[in-house]
This record gives sequence, C-alpha cells and structure tokens, in this order.
Amino acid sequence: MDSELLKPPKEVKLMKILQREAFCKTIEVPRLWVKEEKSHKVLPLIKTLLLKMPRLKPVRLLKLENKVEEMREILLHPTPVKCWEDLPYSDLKTLGVTKDDFGLTQLALSFDNWRADELFKAILPQETDGLTSYSCIGHVVHVNLKDNLLDYKNIIGQILLDKVHGCRTVVNKTTAINNTYRNFQLELLCGEPDYLVEAKENGSCFHFDFSKVYWNPRLCGEHERIVKILQPGDVLYDVFAGVGPFSVPAARKKCFVLANDLNPESYKWLEHNMRRNKCSKQAKLYNKDGREFILDDLRKDLYERWQENDIGAYSIHITMNLPGLAVEFLNTFCGLFEQEYRNEIIDFTSSNIKYPLVHVYLFAKGLNNQEMALQNVESNLGSKLTENLNGVHFVRNVAPNKDMFRVSFWLTKEILTNSMPTDTSRKRTADVNEDNLITMGRKSKSKGQSQSAKTLNKAKKDKNVFKVSDKNHSKKAKQVRGNLKKIKDEVNKKQEKSDEALKELHKDLVMKKPKKSQARPLKSAKKPASANSANVSAELKNLKFYCGIIIIMHQSSCKVQWKPVYKSYVRYLIYNTLIKNVECLLMTENSVAPSKSRLSAVWERMSQFGDFVDQPNFEDVQSP
Repeated sequence: MDSELLKPPKEVKLMKILQREAFCKTIEVPRLWVKEEKSHKVLPLIKTLLLKMPRLKPVRLLKLENKVEEMREILLHPTPVKCWEDLPYSDLKTLGVTKDDFGLTQLALSFDNWRADELFKAILPQETDGLTSYSCIGHVVHVNLKDNLLDYKNIIGQILLDKVHGCRTVVNKTTAINNTYRNFQLELLCGEPDYLVEAKENGSCFHFDFSKVYWNPRLCGEHERIVKILQPGDVLYDVFAGVGPFSVPAARKKCFVLANDLNPESYKWLEHNMRRNKCSKQAKLYNKDGREFILDDLRKDLYERWQENDIGAYSIHITMNLPGLAVEFLNTFCGLFEQEYRNEIIDFTSSNIKYPLVHVYLFAKGLNNQEMALQNVESNLGSKLTENLNGVHFVRNVAPNKDMFRVSFWLTKEILTNSMPTDTSRKRTADVNEDNLITMGRKSKSKGQSQSAKTLNKAKKDKNVFKVSDKNHSKKAKQVRGNLKKIKDEVNKKQEKSDEALKELHKDLVMKKPKKSQARPLKSAKKPASANSANVSAELKNLKFYCGIIIIMHQSSCKVQWKPVYKSYVRYLIYNTLIKNVECLLMTENSVAPSKSRLSAVWERMSQFGDFVDQPNFEDVQSP
C-alpha cells in the first residue's frame, strides 16, 4: 500500500551528503478514538488497516480535557482508509465506536520513520536500478555498488550504518573475485575499519577476517541442503573449503572430513572454527592447491577405504564450491586410479568399492542455463552423464541471465580408470615455422612437402581445427609475419655490432696484459757488473741481507718505510746503494736516525742469515 503522502520529501532527491533535517515533514492521516477498556476488542477488527512505519506506534495514549476517561488514538493507513465507510463500522458500532470517533490528525515524520530501501528510492536517480540488496556478515554490511552509484556511496554508507541493526562497518566491493585466494578488495564507506567478524550458520559459529577470505551469506540455504544429505559416519572431501561452511557442520554431525583450501588465511580460520565448534578430531585439514589435494590426499584416503575388508554403511561426498573455476578441476578425476586398474591392484568389481558423489558448483549464463551447466560439466569430464547423474540444481540468481547451479553426479569406473582424451577440436593449435615464428591454425603450404605432412594437414582440415573464413585474415597474418621477420633481421644486425664492440672492449680490459713498470736504476759511479754467475750470487746475498734488515727492524718495533718492488728491480739493489740509503730504510719511532751502536747491533744479528760482505763503516752514515 504505497502512498505519496508517506514518502520522504521530494527535496532529498539526488542528495549526496546526509542531512537529516531535510527529511522532516508533517502530514494528515486518519485516526480513530477508542476508550481504553475497549481498545483490545477494536484492534483485531482493524489490524490490517493500521499505519505501520519504523519507530512509530500506531496506538498511543490520548488524554482529552473534556473527557475523564482515558482514550486511545489509533493511526490508520491513508491509502485504504479515506472515510468512515472504509472501516468495518457495523462491528465497531456494536462496541460503542461511532462516526464521531473517526477523523484526521497531524503526524510529524522524520528521517527515523523510513526504512533504508525507502530512503534509497527517494534519494537515488530514477534512471538507475538503485541499491537492490546488501549482505550482513556479523557487524559488517557489504554492498556491491555499480559505477552509476559511486557518487552516492557516502550517503549510502551512512544510511546503512544507521538503519541496519548491529551494523558498525559498511564496505563496498571494488574488484571482482578473480584472484587466486577468492577474496576481493574492500572500500570502507562508513563506520569502523574492523573486519574480524562472527557469523552463525546452521548451528555453527564462524570467525574470520572478512577482508581476507571469501564468505557469502546468501549460500546459507545451499550449505544447509548439503549438510542435511550427510549422515553420521559419512565421508566428506571438501576441495575448496574456505573457512568451513560445509566442513564444520559436517564434522559436528560426526562425519569424517578432509577439508582443503589454498588461501593460508582461510586455512587458519578453518582450523580455528574446527576448534571453536569442538570438532577438530573429525577432520583433517590441508593448505594446498585443489588439484594437488585430489591427486594426493583424496586419492590416498579413498584407496585406503577401498582396501578395507569391513565396509560400513556410509556414503562418500565431494564438494567443489568454487563456481568460477571448479569445473576445470574435474579432469583430475579422469584416470585417477588408472595405474591401479591396469596393474590389477584394485578390483573394481568388488562390493567394497563405493563411488563418491560429486557436488560441483558453477555459473551458467544464457537462455537455457541448466542445460549449459550440464554440458560444461560433461565437457570437462570428457564423458556424458547418464545413469550416474544425480541432478542439476538451481542455487541462486547472480545477475540477469546468469545463475549458479550445482551439478551432482557419481564417479564411475570409466571415469576413474580412463584418462581424459585430448579434444583437439576445441583448441586452436600453435605451429612453429622455419623462422621460429608461431602462427595459429593451419600451416601454409610449402614446397617439397612430404606425403605424411599432407595427410596430417588434410586430417586437420577435415576436423576443422582452425578455419579462417575471411581472406583478409590471411593477408594480415602474412603481413604480420613479414614485419616480424624484418624486425628480427634488424635486431640481429644490432646484436652483431654490439658483440664486436664487446670483443674490442674485452681485449682492452681483460686480454691485453698491463705494461710492466720499469724502475729507474740508482746512479752509480761504477757500471754494474755483467750478468755472470759470480755477480748473480753476490746480488742474491745482498737481497738476503736486505730482507734480514727488514725482519730484524720489524721485530725491534722500528717503523720501516719502504715500497714493494718487482723482481725486475732486484738486480739493481747492490750493497753500496743499501749503505748510502740506510737512513731511508731504518727509522725509529721518533723519526731520529739510528745511532751507530744500534746499527752495529743490527749488523751482528745479521750474521745468523749467512755469510755476507764485510761489516760496513757506519761512520759514513750521516744524521739527517
């Protein structure tokens, strides 16, 4: 019963900043005066005609000056009630209520008297779809605003924070769920940046960080349907467990659960929720990719159960709740036990074999969504679902012509023991030509083609692997290949030039030996002796003497200043030069030339190094 009279003022249209006083208005509505003692009998007669609005009491106490008795004022809705005849007046007259008790009264309305959806309808543009829905996860209200509503996100957040009971945080989803961990980026619209929430579902309590994991409260009914199918003692393999909406209630129901999720944050909260609901002993948890979980853990547990002699009356279920990608994991079941079957390790004719019931979730967009969902599952399995099909169930509507479905089917011996055949008719092939350029589709004909190659190309043509119907596409492909070849030639030329430059640089820096530095020989009055055996022996003794002085003075804590010399210098270090430059070689710590007695002592210690020339005359040494 929509009435223009009860709508918010038109002045609030396109408001972007919340102004509560702009929503105040005064209207006239029909009312009925009834005595206090008769009100409980009158209300059942007009219950459907009462004016019901948020924070408004349709029955209120009324005191009149000319009447001693207490009266009740009952507010009526202005749409169905416009006059006395619109009321059940015959029944009211029997209770003493007359036409004089009917009339109009002033009613003041404010921002508090409208629901959030009524406010959005009054504020947002009429040409937009408006804010159709929102989700509540604990104290967090989550919206998914379209682009045309982003200008109004602030007022939307303020209204939701005020109108939704228990709300402390309002967030908007800014990105689609297309990453590895199935979460999305959030934008805080209003309230506290607190994303640690507590949600209750199917008798279980869940804690998690809403900004880091995936949780959809609209799947609560689907979670409950699967849990009702499970019986105590059943086995559940939850491939994409999240924080445990399937696994935790199943474990609480005394089912044996193997739960897995790739998101480390989801895995952390999955463990926490198992402990909080006191069902950790019923579950084994894993943090790995879904395909790896199926190939390793699910396969191992299923194999061990098939090897048991005493099988119980239980059923096995596999849930795959990842609607965007789950069907792409179905081919993992194809040939899962192929080796065991070939080696006759598993007897699939045995009564111990219990085939799991798979529940895979997926999206389907089109006119015949249900049929498309089934075809998608069969395509990824590589086989038709006939007798092993349990059903195709509608879950929820996601968008116009886009729905979410659950396809339930039993795994069979044919699926588990046969690898999925490669369907080349649905793939575009990539060929590599002589120039290492990859071209999509058929290879161009070349001269000297072998008969086998011609046969293969003909087979591909018969299968319509890749067929180009437009001639312009082939011209563009040839033009692109020609341009790529030119670019490749230019790159090769530049590469050769850079290689030559690097070779020259390598010769200059690495291959070319540095020139040996030549030391200038000290001037001597006499020419150096010729290089015979006697001269070489003498020079070696002088070298040994020179090294001995350095060692002794170092042991005597004398500071020795000398420069390393190359072997080419050695022949120039003769005894006379050493004596003349002794003041440069031997310096004490206080930079005073060594005394004659000290030099003599040094010479005496030199005797231990061998037979040298006669002791020099240290009288010739002059102080600096």
